[in-house]
Amino acid sequence: MGPNGRVDEHAIFIEALECDSDSARRALLESRCGGDEALRHRIDRLLELYAGSGDFLEEPVASRPAPPDNLYQPGTQIDGYELLEQIGEGGMGVVFAAKQETPIQRTVALKILKPGMDSRRLLARFDAERQVLALMDHPNIARVLDAGTTSLGHPYFVMEVVRGVPITEYCRARKLGIKARLRLFLTVCDAVQHAHQKGIIHRDLKPSNILVTDGDDRAFVKVIDFGIAKAIDCQLSIHSTLTGVSQVIGTPLYMSPEQAESGNLDIDTRSDIYSLGTVLYELLTDTTPFDTERLNTAIPNEMFRIIRSEEPPAPSARVELSASKSKKGECDEPAESPRWSHTLRGELDWIVMKSLDKDRARRYQTAKEFADDVRRYLDGEAVSACPPSILYRFRKTLRNHYRAVLTIAGAVLLLFVAATTTSVMAVRASRAERQATEAQVKAETEAAVAAAISDFLRNELLGQANPYENPDRELSLREVLDRASSRITGHFPGQPLVEAEIRMTLATAYLHLGELGQAESHFQHARRLRAQQLGSQHRETLKADYFLARVTFEKQGPATAADSFRRVLRAQEIALGRDAPDTLVTMDWLAWCYALQSRFSEAEALYKEASTGLRRKLGDTHPDTLDCLEGLAQLYAFEEKYAEAEELQQAVLEDRRR
Repeated sequence: MGPNGRVDEHAIFIEALECDSDSARRALLESRCGGDEALRHRIDRLLELYAGSGDFLEEPVASRPAPPDNLYQPGTQIDGYELLEQIGEGGMGVVFAAKQETPIQRTVALKILKPGMDSRRLLARFDAERQVLALMDHPNIARVLDAGTTSLGHPYFVMEVVRGVPITEYCRARKLGIKARLRLFLTVCDAVQHAHQKGIIHRDLKPSNILVTDGDDRAFVKVIDFGIAKAIDCQLSIHSTLTGVSQVIGTPLYMSPEQAESGNLDIDTRSDIYSLGTVLYELLTDTTPFDTERLNTAIPNEMFRIIRSEEPPAPSARVELSASKSKKGECDEPAESPRWSHTLRGELDWIVMKSLDKDRARRYQTAKEFADDVRRYLDGEAVSACPPSILYRFRKTLRNHYRAVLTIAGAVLLLFVAATTTSVMAVRASRAERQATEAQVKAETEAAVAAAISDFLRNELLGQANPYENPDRELSLREVLDRASSRITGHFPGQPLVEAEIRMTLATAYLHLGELGQAESHFQHARRLRAQQLGSQHRETLKADYFLARVTFEKQGPATAADSFRRVLRAQEIALGRDAPDTLVTMDWLAWCYALQSRFSEAEALYKEASTGLRRKLGDTHPDTLDCLEGLAQLYAFEEKYAEAEELQQAVLEDRRR
């Protein structure tokens, strides 16, 4: 019997596990369960789950089934706690209100973590931190009271029960103004600062972990789940067979860039600052920095890339965008009104964007520093946050659109080299009689090329890319490209190769944006110009053919694209050689087309030849080499060679970090 006169199911379960044989186990259960068929069924079910779980400490998390919902119901006894009702559910577990009888009578919140946590090590880690957690004594932090393991081996935590609503829901329901929301947010910052001073990082700050209740004619904030994310941080080690990305602690919509970095253990209090910034962003705009649907439907690698590299629009810009998309005659929500957007513009934009900086060294360094700047705004004082410098914006532009900018930079270099080479050859051919003429042509050509590229960079790309004014960064870039496209025809009379290079640049940028029609048109035009000037077998003409095959892949799929890549590959083998880097990159893409058609043996042969050649020609850490090796790793996963896939993918990830 248990302490409340109930049959101790856990004790019977443990005794049954220790039986040496099935017959001994059956005899034990018949004796201990008597005629209680329901009890016998539950014990048998526990034994079945245990037998199917394997070694709990060693088996990969993803292979264990989730516990059936009916295992934890109101009335279930877990140690000294009786479950009363389910009051919440999240990514880590299910939360019940529970009644504790001893040593004191009280109602608590009991959170049962989902399977996949190493119970013994998790609880050992939690015990090591319990004294630190006990030091947290702040009215706005819900205390963690106890911890243990259920009879199924699922860890649970006992917390102070908080019956409130997420801070964002609270503000929306009461239509609070900006200043009221900011004052509520200051309470959250003060609680987080207290925890940080005790050495505790939350790692999963989000509205559902910041609950608000009404009491004594004022709102009362409670931050919950402090210490739990830190305790389980080292326990989740799921590796995707396709990507090799480790499971990370946190909620993607509120996750810091460093948390989204695979295998990154260097997480400090500034990660919580970023998450606080996302909460403030949502408080001020009624939406998250990144589009919820886009982030939730993205594959893990793409989701983490968005978090790490894309810049969200400033709050005022996001509100203006939401208002422009609204079909209502009037704005029902306060965060959709023009006055609201006008209030955010300036200092509040600066404060929020400083907290969301990808570089944690540029964020607020403490929650107190963050709160102090918000207080300065409320008090009408100058804030420490300020708009980024022109140089910093330029650097961000380069980082966020690095593919297009690198292509432009490459075009600049190629054009200057081509202009210089052409001039030198001309001078050698007729040095004496044409020296003055050729020098003039050389100067005019270089000046024209430089002016064309400079004009393109200044007026058609970088001049329009301002993340703090344009709410939709991709739309802004498309507008820039469309403007350049409309001007290019007839803009370079007598300079067909210059026009071809710029069309290749525009086409590559369109391709990365998924604007396939525009990309194909520019690639085709550039290909015609190069073929006329250089011949159809020239390296630059074949490069245009390669990109047209890429467009075919995106538009028509791998089967049709494979024919295009084979044609390009044959032409490159004749003109450049089979071991030329351009040829090997085409071979990489043809292998990917074969892989997607389940032509695995052909794909593997091409991948191995291409990766070996690229390593020899370009080096182990060149992006083209790593892309090829990553394709080979994905092929291994398709072939269910998971060990080889994970080993190779891990090596690629390590090389990319160098």
